[in-house]
Amino acid sequence: MENGRNGSAPEMGPLVSVRLPDGQSVRAMVLRRIRDADGSWWCQLNVTLWTRVETHHRSVDRIAGEPAPTVFLAPATAVTPIEGQDYTSVPIWRHPATLRRGRRNQLTHSGPGSGPNRKPLPWDDAPPTPDTDFGA
Repeated sequence: MENGRNGSAPEMGPLVSVRLPDGQSVRAMVLRRIRDADGSWWCQLNVTLWTRVETHHRSVDRIAGEPAPTVFLAPATAVTPIEGQDYTSVPIWRHPATLRRGRRNQLTHSGPGSGPNRKPLPWDDAPPTPDTDFGA
């Protein structure tokens, strides 16, 4: 993905800790929270990694490492909020099926971090309702 909109600087947002598949944890910026068709929550995150850049100037080739924003999706169960960060401005996108399901049969949380002892996370919310952030 691009660095930002129209090649501008990357978007800014609050930080979270995300557990990678190999068990490492890194800090990432939250760009968006997503409620998928099956009711699962995902986070669109941005982490800055290194990239290889080749330049050519006056017959001199140079190779250098530069930071590059990398956008990816992670299941919300792998994301942990960081104390002191404000998540209220993070946009939410809900799949239309979750809006319809809210009026009929709601899905329950399942998988890691579920059950009666599950700690609520900042992006947990009441049953889905039509809202203004749909499609944001």
